[in-house]
Amino acid sequence: MVNGISSNCLSLCMTYCYITISSPWKLISASIIHLIKTYMASSVPINSVALLISVLFYGIYLDTAADFVAASELDFQTLRESGWWSTYYMTSGYSSNPCMCYGITCNDDASVTKIYLYHDVVLGSTLNLNFASLTNLTFLVLVGAGLRGSIPPEIGILSKLTYLDLSYNNLTGEFPDHSLRNLTRLDLLDISKNRISGCIPPVLGDLLKLTYLDLSYNSLTGSIPSDIAQLTNQRTLILSHNNLKGSIPIGLGSCTNLKHLSLSNYSLTGSIPRQIGYIRSIKSIGLSHNFLSGEIPYELWSLPYLDLLDLSYNNLTGKIPDGYWNRTSLALIGNKNLCDNFKGISPCLATSPAKSTKYQFLFPLPSSS
Repeated sequence: MVNGISSNCLSLCMTYCYITISSPWKLISASIIHLIKTYMASSVPINSVALLISVLFYGIYLDTAADFVAASELDFQTLRESGWWSTYYMTSGYSSNPCMCYGITCNDDASVTKIYLYHDVVLGSTLNLNFASLTNLTFLVLVGAGLRGSIPPEIGILSKLTYLDLSYNNLTGEFPDHSLRNLTRLDLLDISKNRISGCIPPVLGDLLKLTYLDLSYNSLTGSIPSDIAQLTNQRTLILSHNNLKGSIPIGLGSCTNLKHLSLSNYSLTGSIPRQIGYIRSIKSIGLSHNFLSGEIPYELWSLPYLDLLDLSYNNLTGKIPDGYWNRTSLALIGNKNLCDNFKGISPCLATSPAKSTKYQFLFPLPSSS
């Protein structure tokens, strides 16, 4: 007996200290079970064990609270150091809680999960966030924020990111392709209306969860990588208004979930792959202002849900099937070798082989409604 405390109780206390210090907090259950077993093998009163278990939970609470505050302050410091929130609630009245900053959403642990600044804040700086301190970020939306400079390779640290929208800025440079490889959870990637240059990185084809990809209105060069066809979950693919060349990847026909395809306004050559007509769910196809040649694949004429077909200003040939002009969303002007008895299209000559071309529609023509 030491000062009225039994040696068994002291042994139990030492066991408790060893368990709580050496074990992570996920092993709470194991610690409690150990305490109960120790009690059952000793003469320590049950109230002593209950007290120790209470102390155990209180210690874990304090430890968790300390981690909670530390993580929250780290996120707050990251936002403050960016300089973007200097005039947005960075006052002593809000202490160091990042969740009170404008455009910020947090999880239950006060860790930043979403940054959403959409056309209402002009930052006018580089993308200088310390991504290493924002590892729980799932949404990063900085639209029309006046961002300049390049996309930092550190963005690849954000492995939980599902939504990345940096459109309507002044970003330059090339894609950090090796960093993009880590963003395997991305559902949406929108870098449109910037000044990004270089080639479309084939690594985008590894982001298999992508459903929306918009790289339009940039200065991209080269060809469309065939790897893009690996994105079989994508519903929207917009690559228009760039400096791309080459042909349309045949593999796009495997993107059976695609609903909107826009490859307009650059220098595509070759023919329109008939495999595009295999995408039965597609609603809009934009291939205007290119150098596409050959006849329009008959598979396109029988797509059941197609609302918009814009093939204007190419070098397409052949006759337009009868009955298809009831579609007001059909745009074919600017193809001097297409023929039909319709305004803006050259009439088919009586001797033209195209006049006798027959089309067998496997599906009913879409209505104009």
